[in-house]
Formats: sequence, C-alpha cells, structure tokens
Amino acid sequence: MDRFLIRTDGNNNACEEESVVLNENEDVPKTNRRKICSSWIADFSDWLIKKETAAGDEELFCKVCNAFLKVSSGKSDLISHKNTQKHKTRSICITNGQTTIAEQFRNNTRETRLVQTLELQLSAFIAEHNLPFSCMDHLSLFLKKSIPDSKIAQQISCARTKTTNLVKNVLGPTQFEYLCQLLRKKKFSCVSTSRSIYPTRNHCA
Repeated sequence: MDRFLIRTDGNNNACEEESVVLNENEDVPKTNRRKICSSWIADFSDWLIKKETAAGDEELFCKVCNAFLKVSSGKSDLISHKNTQKHKTRSICITNGQTTIAEQFRNNTRETRLVQTLELQLSAFIAEHNLPFSCMDHLSLFLKKSIPDSKIAQQISCARTKTTNLVKNVLGPTQFEYLCQLLRKKKFSCVSTSRSIYPTRNHCA
C-alpha cells in the first residue's frame, strides 16, 4: 500500500500531527513519529507524563503501570491503554491506598525488612516442598496466634495470593537468574538418555 498523509487540524496548534501509514513490514521513520500533544497529558494528567528515555528522547510514560507507552495512532492508543486490565487493577490499588509488592520492598526500615524476609522464607518453603499456596491462609494466622510477643510475626500479611506472586514474580525469576549465572561459571555434566515410553526421543539430564 502506498504511503498517504493525513493532517488533523485542531484548536491547539501544538496538536497538529502527521500520521503516516506504512506497510506492516516497514519500520516507522524517526521523522514520521507522532508528536506528543500537550492536550493528551492534560486529559490524562492523573497518570500520564512526559519522561526522558535512556536514549535521551522524550516519550509518554504511565505512572500507574511504570512503563513507557508507544503511541502510533494518537489519543486512541492512550484510551486503549487506560482500558487494559493491568492499568485498571493498578489504578484501583492506588485509589484504595494499596501498594504493589515492588513498592512494599522499597521500605528500608529494619523491622519491615525482617517481615519481608520471613514472608519470602515462608513462600520459598511452600514452593520447595510443593505445598498448596492455600496453606498460607492458615499458616500466617497460626504464627500470629502462636507467637503473640513477636512484632515480626504479628506483621505477617502473606496469604495465598501474595505467596503466589512472591513465588512467581520474585523468587522464580531471581533463582532462575542465579542458576544461569552458576551454569555460566561452573562446569556441569549432560547425560543423554532415552525413555522407554518415548524410545525415539532423547532427553538431557
């Protein structure tokens, strides 16, 4: 499809933009990137800002999702992002005063770090012994009742949902990266074998 040019005129001169439609396999040239319109930031001021990237370019940034946004179709892209499930969920958490796991781990007080360490250890114990995450619904309450004089135990707030997120989003990626680093630095053995169930397939152990 040949390129064609669409010019949209608005009340604000800063909103005059040029949109170039290219083939799917064709990259958008830097000269044809959609300009950031100041009215977009005004319309979505509660979560949208301009922020400088590592390359030194100014891009639109979502404060709620903590991510840069790629805008190719204009304001419709921002509306689509606003309606995503991730953005809605995080917006509700912020409105209700809740914090994400990453934000909770930014607190540097000693007591909070001890609570976080205990929650990580309990989550690792659940994963290591292949126990159901629902165990944490009862274990956290059990520890609070069993150790009433411990400030650390009384602050545990780690049920099945938080345990699941800690294992999948914190412990899992961290241990995977640690294992990769270990395999890069130390020698290990590979054994090729075939199972009787699938005699044509080889497996490495």
